[in-house]
Amino acid sequence: SSPLSSPFENYVHPTNNFNEYVTVNTVKPTPIGNISYSTILIQTAARRFLARRETLIRMCALMALQAIFRRWISTQALHRSKAAAVQIQAAFRGWWIRVWLQVDAYYATSIQRAIRGYIARCTYRLHLNDIILVQSTFRMNLGIDRSALRMFSLILIQSYYRGYAVRRNVRRWLDSRRT
Repeated sequence: SSPLSSPFENYVHPTNNFNEYVTVNTVKPTPIGNISYSTILIQTAARRFLARRETLIRMCALMALQAIFRRWISTQALHRSKAAAVQIQAAFRGWWIRVWLQVDAYYATSIQRAIRGYIARCTYRLHLNDIILVQSTFRMNLGIDRSALRMFSLILIQSYYRGYAVRRNVRRWLDSRRT
């Protein structure tokens, strides 16, 4: 039998030795002591039934509330854990990307440096003859300018000396004629 069933269905009177239900004869007068005793038994059984039913209802309600509360607590913990996991994953992904970007930037810079050096060497080799030609032309022009300056200086010195020598010779000649 279930705890919520009728309180009288399993009741067996103490005088019944054969486990049969007692039928109450309402036609015959019953002594008041028996009725009082029966009433107490029925009331006790009814109160027990009502108390058990109320206890079961409260216990089921408490278990339902506990289940709801536990579910709410676990979903809150799950949401907090999920939010923390998402933040950790985002931080890790950001760190990982930054590390790889630094590595990529380092290698890109190294490759660029090597390529620039190679291009500079190739360009230098291609323009080496031009550089030598420009240098030799500049040196030649510089030499010509220096030699022209020397030549001008020599001619100037020679002309001054010739002028001096002529004047000196003329003075000597004039002095030799006067004497």
